[in-house]
Amino acid sequence: MVTPEQLGGGVAEWISVALADIGVATVVTDCRGSILFMSPVAEALTGWPQNEAIGQSLATVYRLKGETISPAEENPVTRVLATGVVVELTDQVVLIARDGRELRLEQGAAPIRDAGTIVAAVLIFCEVSPRQRATLEAMALSEVRYRRLFETAQDGILLVDSKTRRVFDANPFLTDLLGYTRDELVGKELWEIGLFRDIEASKAAFRTLQENGYIRYEDLPLRTRDGRGIEVEFVSNVYDVGDAHVIQCNVRDVTDRKKAEETVRSAHAQLEERVNERTAELARSNAALTAEIARREQAEAGRRDLQRRLTTAQEDERRRIARELHDQLGQHLSGLGLGLKVVKDATPNPSPAWDRLHELQTLTDQIGRELHQLALELRPTALDDFGLEAALANYTEEWGARAGVEVDFHAAGLDDRRLPPATETALYRVILEALTNVRKHARATRVSVVLQAALRQVVAIVEDNGCGFDPEPALAGSPAEHRLGILGMRERVALLGGELTIDSEPGRGATVIAHVPLAPTTEEARDG
Repeated sequence: MVTPEQLGGGVAEWISVALADIGVATVVTDCRGSILFMSPVAEALTGWPQNEAIGQSLATVYRLKGETISPAEENPVTRVLATGVVVELTDQVVLIARDGRELRLEQGAAPIRDAGTIVAAVLIFCEVSPRQRATLEAMALSEVRYRRLFETAQDGILLVDSKTRRVFDANPFLTDLLGYTRDELVGKELWEIGLFRDIEASKAAFRTLQENGYIRYEDLPLRTRDGRGIEVEFVSNVYDVGDAHVIQCNVRDVTDRKKAEETVRSAHAQLEERVNERTAELARSNAALTAEIARREQAEAGRRDLQRRLTTAQEDERRRIARELHDQLGQHLSGLGLGLKVVKDATPNPSPAWDRLHELQTLTDQIGRELHQLALELRPTALDDFGLEAALANYTEEWGARAGVEVDFHAAGLDDRRLPPATETALYRVILEALTNVRKHARATRVSVVLQAALRQVVAIVEDNGCGFDPEPALAGSPAEHRLGILGMRERVALLGGELTIDSEPGRGATVIAHVPLAPTTEEARDG
């Protein structure tokens, strides 16, 4: 019978420690199917303690009642030892425990090899219910793959002796990355295979590792055997295996990711520069408008006129920036996303390159969504193209999804007619500011937005069921930055000759009502 020590010394102990902590039942057998190890979960499900199960045939301890498979095939370890092929998960078996209980199981098995020869097998299984099956299948499959860590891991992995600081095992992914064979890596220190520039740097890293139990380098330079210079993410941990300490080093090539990050940083810097330019232009416009107000001696009529012009300039600037973001930068991002998709579709899957391309494509999509949201916040195209009702319908739906608040939007009296542009813009900004205050302060679960147009006026109402507040003391006693929201709403409505009313008190929610007069149309004036 093969003992755990014959499986690979420290490696076997390291694997046993890992298997003991897994949350599913785990059994390790030798090449003849005799039990070498049982996890605590396996003991609980089978009813066999490990000290009694070790040395027993697996068929004695792990008794299965087949449902849709033949008795000769119901033990997956038998197939693994015979064929060397991993047995995928199935839920078509029932375990007969030592006390006679019958438990429905999902099970899987994988071989354990030493120098290419199957010396043992690992069996995992867990009790499932219909609601748990999908989750446990993924978890159990991942545990089967964990047994083949050194053969299937998509990161380079080194095992290092903590005393000698020399490599004693490496997985195939790492040997391919570095260009060495496993035998060439075993016995070498990390600086000898290009992971540190010299022996002193390697010693310093190991001192930090011994003190903290963990080291991480985001962009460690590495030179492969064929002379290529790459950057890797290097993570190392110390594990206790019996009386010894084993150092696990994970190495991931991040050269392409660093290049992509640099590209994104460059694009971000260019965007920041453009925003700064636009901000400077707007600052110059504000300075000119302030000077105009001073020249008109702060007269109320002049102030109102100037403020109206400022609002228009701001909306025009918002519209221009929003269209540039959507039309220009949005097209560039779409082109980048399509290019990444073409390259990804031409890349083998699974592969590290496909995974990295998928990450870049996901990042590009996220930037596109954030860019779209920024353009929407600046100036929605629906407001100019389709009017206030359509713009509010779109915005309240998206706002409710982002804020997690139920929103009802109702519009009446418009009958597909458009309000004056200044009225549409002012009411849109007032409603947005009211919803922003609800999200920041109200802790509401439901919001109602109503837009109602009559012959001579239009009314916008935003009502929530939140915590409420006393509007007048809050407006009079709060810092200036807290008053700007309400003051801004009132000023926008006042510029149109309207009135803003806030009805609220603590514990009773809040209602914001904006009344804006409408001038009669030419046809209405002609009809008297």
